[in-house]
Amino acid sequence: MNVFLNKIKKAKPLFFLQVVFFLIPFGGSLIPPVIILLVISILIFSKKEGWFDNFLKGKSYYLPLIGLFFIYMIGITWSDNVPNAFKKIEHVLSFLIFPIFIPFLNLTPKSIIQLFKIFVYGCMLILIISFLDFIYVSLSTDEYIILGEIAAGNRPGSVYEYLSQQFLIVPVHRTYFSIYLIICVAFILYYFNEYCTFYRKKIKLLGVFSLVLITAAMICIQSKAGLGLLILLVASFFIIKVKKTFWSVVLLIVFFLGSLVLFKSILNYRFKPMIEEIKYILSPGNDNEKDYAKFLRPGSTEIRYMVYKSSFQLIEKAPFLGYGTGDVKDVLRTQNEKNNFVSIAHLNYGPHSQFLYILIAFGFLGLLVFISIFFFPILESFRMKDYFALSILIVIFLSGLTESVLIRQEGIIPISLFITILGRLKTNFRTL
Repeated sequence: MNVFLNKIKKAKPLFFLQVVFFLIPFGGSLIPPVIILLVISILIFSKKEGWFDNFLKGKSYYLPLIGLFFIYMIGITWSDNVPNAFKKIEHVLSFLIFPIFIPFLNLTPKSIIQLFKIFVYGCMLILIISFLDFIYVSLSTDEYIILGEIAAGNRPGSVYEYLSQQFLIVPVHRTYFSIYLIICVAFILYYFNEYCTFYRKKIKLLGVFSLVLITAAMICIQSKAGLGLLILLVASFFIIKVKKTFWSVVLLIVFFLGSLVLFKSILNYRFKPMIEEIKYILSPGNDNEKDYAKFLRPGSTEIRYMVYKSSFQLIEKAPFLGYGTGDVKDVLRTQNEKNNFVSIAHLNYGPHSQFLYILIAFGFLGLLVFISIFFFPILESFRMKDYFALSILIVIFLSGLTESVLIRQEGIIPISLFITILGRLKTNFRTL
């Protein structure tokens, strides 16, 4: 009887943690209640005596996250938009909750690998249904409808627009989902045998199928940064792990060239406008006199240029402490108006870079804390030659250069959870 009760106590927190990992790629409002149940189950069922030892072993992963949370807290004191600042505090609670409560759990390397495996299964389920849905729409309708993009409502669009904006069946922005998929690729590559083991049977075709499906999905989603990071991840894996380097590199090159040929039209649709926009931005003339500043619906690269320019101007004015926790979008909108960027001045845009976001909010003090949540874990992972953890940390870090990955729960929850779990993996690390 005691053995049975001990199994229940051990399984309940782990079960809720597994549910969180599975639900992450689905987004939505289901995850916070499950996190609350996870915390309650940890408080009720977990042993308390091992917490301090676990926390100390993973402190290089946990303390920077907690420090970033307190930077958000302190930033309220010089924020003008206090209500929005308190909303931000609520959003980043994961920075505090996961590092405090995950060390209570007795997680083994095997159970941690199982968590990431569940996460990959969730992503794969979404991709399979998304592809089936796209096939159904293609066969059953005469045109692709882009939903709610203009004031008049829905409009017909090209297949490339549809794939970019509505391929995924979940309400998760493609930027975040691209990060999820790259993490999936990292897990499958570094733990291929574990991923392919299904009911004690090794099915290598499952791993190959998953990698092909994810690559196709990444091209369909059309995240430029995501595709670049995917190529970087796969190339680094072959350099680090694969012994038969020559033939592996040949196969890798053939695979990517084949993908480029197969999806040439999609890639051309996505990358050609970016090149044209960069040429126009660099052409002679004042920024506020060019079309992207005067007319509505500028291109994505042009938008980034404008918000980057305004962001750097703001940082120059308040370099040390920034403008406070709740004021980033407010001051950026004001700066866009001063720059006469009519096309975006009325919009509530962020800086499209987590580094710039932190600098605007908290200055260089906040930037040091933000960088530390990656710097110390990366050092630990490199020292232990844990290339899976290293890949995840570098992918998230680089994603923050071109995206504000910590302004939505879709980024905040998984990133803080993954870093914390990697800290537990480091605590009990061994070569599998």
